[in-house]
Amino acid sequence: MLMAMPFAVWGTQLNVKDFGARGDGATDDTDAFIKALASAATARDGGALYIPAGKYVITRTLEIEKARGLKLYGDGASGLQPPGAPFPGDRDSSSSLVWHGRPGGTMIETRGCGGISMNGLTLCGTGAAKPDKDGAGVLLQLRNVAGFGQMVNSIDNVSFLFAGTAIRAGAESAEHTCSDMHFNNILFRGVRTGFQVMNDQGVDFTFTFLFCLDVGTALDFQRGGNLLVNTAQMTNCDLFLNIAGGGRNAGVYLLNNVRQEATSNGGADKRDTLLRSYPCWKLAQVKFVNFNDVQWNWRNNHTPDRDKPLCDIGPGSAVVFESSIFNSPLANLTGATDADARLIVRESCFSNALPELSVKAGENGYFKLTDNFTDKMKLLSDHVKWPTPPPTRAERVDAPWPKEIVITAGDLQTRLERRSFWTLYRLDWQGRRLGVDNFGAHYGSVANFPGVGLVGSGHTENEEERIEKLELFIDGKAVEGIPLDSYRCDEAKLVKDSAVRGLRFHTEINVFRDRIEEQVSMSAVNDIPLKLVYHFMHPWGLEMASWHGMKVDGGVVGGEFSGTGGFLLNAPVQWLAVYAPSLASGAVTVVREAPADGQTFCKLWDVPSRYRKFYMQSFSDKTVEAGKTYRYAVTVMPFNASGGDWKTVAARLAVRDVIRR
Repeated sequence: MLMAMPFAVWGTQLNVKDFGARGDGATDDTDAFIKALASAATARDGGALYIPAGKYVITRTLEIEKARGLKLYGDGASGLQPPGAPFPGDRDSSSSLVWHGRPGGTMIETRGCGGISMNGLTLCGTGAAKPDKDGAGVLLQLRNVAGFGQMVNSIDNVSFLFAGTAIRAGAESAEHTCSDMHFNNILFRGVRTGFQVMNDQGVDFTFTFLFCLDVGTALDFQRGGNLLVNTAQMTNCDLFLNIAGGGRNAGVYLLNNVRQEATSNGGADKRDTLLRSYPCWKLAQVKFVNFNDVQWNWRNNHTPDRDKPLCDIGPGSAVVFESSIFNSPLANLTGATDADARLIVRESCFSNALPELSVKAGENGYFKLTDNFTDKMKLLSDHVKWPTPPPTRAERVDAPWPKEIVITAGDLQTRLERRSFWTLYRLDWQGRRLGVDNFGAHYGSVANFPGVGLVGSGHTENEEERIEKLELFIDGKAVEGIPLDSYRCDEAKLVKDSAVRGLRFHTEINVFRDRIEEQVSMSAVNDIPLKLVYHFMHPWGLEMASWHGMKVDGGVVGGEFSGTGGFLLNAPVQWLAVYAPSLASGAVTVVREAPADGQTFCKLWDVPSRYRKFYMQSFSDKTVEAGKTYRYAVTVMPFNASGGDWKTVAARLAVRDVIRR
């Protein structure tokens, strides 16, 4: 029989006790939950599984896969009781799942689920008297599967107790989605980690009222980001927010009304940390509004960690505090030559530690503490260390040019874009899209510099490519003045001279009616060590199902695209073709020239749900020698063919291109 529901529920409604669950704290209810979850997850109209009050023993992982709209709800969460009596689930008003499986195991794992909601439950990692021993490793693991994103899930009024990790999103950095989730009225207690994100696309999370008691790290972003917190209470929490991910697409963290309290003699015996930010992508924007540091007795702290600051701010981190109260040292800023560490504090109260004693900054650490006051509302002097802004950057050579130029030569159409510094962008053949049309997928020449990262064409996150000369020719004639945004012709040619730090590139892109020829000459005034350099990155569409080619040594390579990620090719080749059966079309890339001393390899990257990318890589952990010129050239030829003869057609085109040269 179903009971009154604590929130709106629709669709097929089930009761876990109808599948044999007892909830008496002694009977193993795992099999009953497995059956009940399978029935609810496969309900066409979105199943709702009711878990009445009780203590349910779970000994194996409960797996939920590809469910949409599934709802799990109980009679309420508990969790402020210590282990033992009264234990979670001993009260009639709480619905608790308690782990009695192998130490370090996972209680619930969802894979490729969307629109799932949980309400009024307690997940407890152990039934033992000592919660730090023999407990669950993860209470709720969220995973993605190919074609099924883990998104738009909601967890409300749920307690997570006594485990290694309460909630983990993703399992590895390359995993897609595991994003877009809302958490409301959440308790983490006695866990080493509260909420942990492991994948780069783990983004867009909101917490409304989060309570943490005796927690190691409350919010741990090993990857990903884009976090919003509205009201959080930290009590004996070693670290509130750890940022190791971030980046241009996931580097925003906004936190309102966070209160950090040390009950161990008001911070005199133990120092808790608010923030540690060392983003791997060297970009994290963090803002606290109405933060309250309740380590009020810090001045009587004589332990070795007395001077440990609230915030440890690393390279690429920008942290802002507004309308906040500080009772202990605020921050250490450790920047780097390639990424500063920055802190801004305004209209906030400093008690115990004055601003000039509250912040320490290394050579590349900067701060602005302005319009602040004491706990008696007495105005404090501004405390500032801030770099002088660089001079205004000169206007780009291509500033008057249009944002894009579309070239149509016969049945072949492509595009050149200013924002990617005039890289070949997209490829259509007889009206069929062969190359994807996504910004951030197409790149020309990109170098990876040690200690800096990727620079060149669309990779602007560290530094921009500098264009020194740009020319456009249509049917052999130079375009005078500002080019048009589109041309129909038999032949178009773009010539570009550019610089990427110490490297210089001369690039030519020739578009003909049946092919595109690209060539790059690379040189350097001084010896330049590189981690690698890329050229000719062509992202083919997901319709491409097969690939085939010939290596430099005459060996044949080929296979199918699976969409599961990874590199399918990493070898020198004479030519490489891709083919889309649904389009009855493909394209072959012929390597016309590559420097032998650069150890050039052609790569084929199968990126799930995005593209199949071809490119050339060279100078892996090698040095570009001063005074030398390194030349690269390819020809790209689209073609039509049936599924039975496309490899033969591609090989003939490759041979024809060799003869033409």
